[in-house]
Amino acid sequence: MKIFNSLVDVSGYDLGEHELDRIEGLLKKFKYPVEKVGLRDKVQGRKRPVVFFKEHSAATAYVVAKIVGHPGVQMRKISKAIYPDWETDYDIVVTWGNRIKRIDGDPAPAVDYTEMDPDKQEKRLDNLRKAQDDALRKPDEVARKVDHVVETPDRIQKKIEGSVDRVKKTTDTIGRTLDKIGNL
Repeated sequence: MKIFNSLVDVSGYDLGEHELDRIEGLLKKFKYPVEKVGLRDKVQGRKRPVVFFKEHSAATAYVVAKIVGHPGVQMRKISKAIYPDWETDYDIVVTWGNRIKRIDGDPAPAVDYTEMDPDKQEKRLDNLRKAQDDALRKPDEVARKVDHVVETPDRIQKKIEGSVDRVKKTTDTIGRTLDKIGNL
């Protein structure tokens, strides 16, 4: 597994380094090997983290996304159809991103996931253990969940296109009806 930071050069600050440390620590705690950390993401300034994964690693990627812990984490399959030029030996690649705000003129993460009260941390670890157990016990079911999440943007796009087509047809029908009324 490889972890990147997309917030390295935001106004000359490295805003994601502490998050990479947090994520790497949790991954190690759950026995997920991390080979490279802190490499600069070629896409800078992502507003949310992304967990890229090869299809056979979907269940593990699901747990990794939970470990990342950002509510807007995205999951994307690494495939030649989507990323034709992307060659990687890694099954999972995590890239950290977060919204940035200004505090006294300096950029800062909108939400800092490293600052958490110890009781909440313990509860979060319990939830992560449960997610990992579920992924190990039912990998096919978790892979289906991941497919559902990954395919959601396409489904939404198709629904939007269908809605636009229905509105256009309705508008055309109304226009034809008004023409007929006007010709009476």
